[in-house]
Amino acid sequence: MTEAVLAVRDGLEREIYQRRSDVASAVGRLLTALGWDVFDPRQVSRNYPTGNQRLDFALFPTADRPLVVIDTRKGTGPRVGGATILLEFCRGQDIPLAVLTNARRWLLYSASGSAGNGDGCFLQLDLLDEAPPDVAQHLT
Repeated sequence: MTEAVLAVRDGLEREIYQRRSDVASAVGRLLTALGWDVFDPRQVSRNYPTGNQRLDFALFPTADRPLVVIDTRKGTGPRVGGATILLEFCRGQDIPLAVLTNARRWLLYSASGSAGNGDGCFLQLDLLDEAPPDVAQHLT
């Protein structure tokens, strides 16, 4: 996992994650390192429908509903936004975890909204500021 974090970090330093599809490739690399089969739509659904929009990834440990949804944002700056709509969707669909990322920053949310600062964000990671082994440990 640390090797995958280092590879994504290298891409961040070279500023290759500019579009949402670029960020999705970074997410795919880390999901693969975590043991998810990104080529099996029963495990990892791409462009998961939410009604009038789509989320980039939905992770299915079982067939009935996702455990985690991941939405990407373009650009490698330190800001990531848009959690409110994502969390409302998760709460309505009984999906426990949500992730927002621009490849550099990873914001992990509990859909219950009871963690961290009250908005449900229980973990914030910055792949350029934190040691890769620490990031790897948090994500596993």
